[in-house]
Amino acid sequence: MNYKQIKQTILVFLMGILFSNLAIAQESTEQKEPSLIELKEACDDKVASACMLLAGRYFKGERITMNIVRAKKYFTEACTLGEKKSCELSKNMDKIMDDTNNRYTKGCEKGIVSDCATMGLLAFRGQMIHRNWKTARVYLTKACDQKDKMSCDLITGLNFVEKSVDACNKGDTKGCNEVGILYIKGDMEAEVNAEEAIKYFTKACDNGNSDGCSFLAKIYIKGIGVRPNIQKASSFFEKVCDRGDAKICMMLGSEYEKGNQLKEDHTKAKELYKKACDLGEKSGCSKYRELGI
Repeated sequence: MNYKQIKQTILVFLMGILFSNLAIAQESTEQKEPSLIELKEACDDKVASACMLLAGRYFKGERITMNIVRAKKYFTEACTLGEKKSCELSKNMDKIMDDTNNRYTKGCEKGIVSDCATMGLLAFRGQMIHRNWKTARVYLTKACDQKDKMSCDLITGLNFVEKSVDACNKGDTKGCNEVGILYIKGDMEAEVNAEEAIKYFTKACDNGNSDGCSFLAKIYIKGIGVRPNIQKASSFFEKVCDRGDAKICMMLGSEYEKGNQLKEDHTKAKELYKKACDLGEKSGCSKYRELGI
């Protein structure tokens, strides 16, 4: 059973529950359609209606992957901020998660291999029920033992994730980057989770791993799950330059010299070209002299 089939099974099962609540969620999304990033920023700023709208997006899977766990999170936040409708909807999310858990747990207990596989996937991804890798391993193993290839593959993936997270927690910055990459590619949740990716890349960057800084810079340049921010991106690239990457020093120097995306600053450009020169980059020496030093 592949992921597409499992997803369809889950959607069919949830349809009755979802339609009973859809009208209320629809009410919260009939107004102007702000972006997901705008909603997250507003919700972080304690705007209850933004949290409500965000929850509705995740609840319906509107231009994003359906995620009941996140819908629960944002309905709860809206409730805390005084949005009364969301209090009941938050409880409904609990019911959906409980019903989903019971449906596939009981099916697996009856020997339905596809239900074991689904339960394992759900516990691994943390979208329709809360993430629990221990639970995921139990159900994926049951399905894998019955020759379910997807479950066997997911166990391999789970082994890698747990190993990388453990390594990161013990100070191995490479492990932090590995987990960050999984989140930014959407391999962990079937969608990009920039918040988690940034957390792991930041841990790597702060502990001296230049690749982690570069990943952060690229996230902010491209606006992957966050609002594009060239200044933030350049600050991370500067860390990479300071740690001895001459090519990054040259790239930043050029940006400051030309003023294409960053504010033109020849003093800053010369400083960066000088760093590149000191690191053995001959073109950096040429550019340094060219700017009149």
